[in-house]
Amino acid sequence: FADSLENWRAHIHPQDIAGVDATLRCRMEGQERQFEHQFRILHRDGQYRWVSSLGTVIRHASGKPLRLVALDTDITRVKHIESVLQHIVEGTAGMGGEAFFRALVRHFAAALDVPCAFITECVGWPPKSVQTLAYWLRDDFRENIEFELAGTPCEAVYSNGRPVFHALGVGKLFPRDKAYESYYGIPIFGTRGEVIGHMAFFNDKEMKEQDVLTDAVYQIFTTRAAAEIERKAALDHLRHSTLSYAPARGVVDQVHRIGASDIR
Repeated sequence: FADSLENWRAHIHPQDIAGVDATLRCRMEGQERQFEHQFRILHRDGQYRWVSSLGTVIRHASGKPLRLVALDTDITRVKHIESVLQHIVEGTAGMGGEAFFRALVRHFAAALDVPCAFITECVGWPPKSVQTLAYWLRDDFRENIEFELAGTPCEAVYSNGRPVFHALGVGKLFPRDKAYESYYGIPIFGTRGEVIGHMAFFNDKEMKEQDVLTDAVYQIFTTRAAAEIERKAALDHLRHSTLSYAPARGVVDQVHRIGASDIR
């Protein structure tokens, strides 16, 4: 756009202009030269982009400001990640077990704008099938299901132990998922390094790579999910052991009662 202060200011988001003006006025009227400020500016595609503006005030020998020189760096993706992190952290705070899994997939589905999101744990070892722990489909939770990995993009997540991304054509590659166009799956690792589950997202339109969050963001939540899955497995094992032990103890008690009666 035209090289003028007025034109530049006209491109700044209305909610950010007051903060920008205050920062510039402070630097112009004060003695500090350097400044850094984050704000949104209108791109020629009609969308606002977040920028980090790092600049300095050039002054005359008398101290009078002559020119402002700055470099604007596009940080839109960084701000998006920050927003998603805050949204999901707040949405899952204080939750555990099933409530955590459900909140996790719902908030990720909203953040990535995808119709289908779920988190699973493996069934058996080596895993041939998985069981969903939370299943979000088109604005609502569905009943958890068990499905075989073969013939799905999820199989590679388990076999390769790394994220799998299909930006386009997932329905053609995997006819079982013909209703979808794109897929992103992330493994969940147990404490021994094995894949014990995964988180997956399907979209019925193209998922662009720049819209998919960095692996480090997912790792924050998959690590927490792994702890919940292993805690669930430990509780299930303890519950099963207790149930198995209860009848045997009853038999022992009966024997003791019989013995006591005989003595009397």
